[in-house]
Amino acid sequence: MYSNLRNRTILFGLLFLIAPLAIQLFAVRPLQHSRAVLTQEIKADIQKNSTVFSRLQQSFQESNRERQRYEASTLPQALLDKDSVITFFTGLEALGNSRDIAVTITFGSELKQDTNGVQTIATTIHGRGEYMNILSFLRSLEQEPYYVTSTSISIVRAAVAGESSTNPQIELIINGETNWK
Repeated sequence: MYSNLRNRTILFGLLFLIAPLAIQLFAVRPLQHSRAVLTQEIKADIQKNSTVFSRLQQSFQESNRERQRYEASTLPQALLDKDSVITFFTGLEALGNSRDIAVTITFGSELKQDTNGVQTIATTIHGRGEYMNILSFLRSLEQEPYYVTSTSISIVRAAVAGESSTNPQIELIINGETNWK
């Protein structure tokens, strides 16, 4: 009996000594190795993403410089000045007349000025005509050289007494801003 107890004690003692060693060899070391590999992969990904981010930042800066060059060369020509107001009015009216559309242009009363010296004024372009003519007018209006922003465009059937149902009159209202220098 004494030897059986002694054998058990030795066996449990060895087990307590070998178990941590086995855990270290078969569990902890593989986890440490996996951790090291993952750490290296994460560092490589960070480096790669940093390079991509740097390229994107350079591309953004170049595109911003390009936009500024474009605005500096093109935008001043697209802004109305005192001499081009009559040309703007008559050009839009002629554009409407050539498409059989009655066009009226009205400006708001308040001029707003930004830091670059560009002034904006509320503008409404009102037109009335047949649907296809209105679409043609809009298409041509987009090609005009003036910088006019639109905040709303409304195209509705106009209520006209005695009109034919085959070619109804359409009313176009464009609200926006015209920019001046």
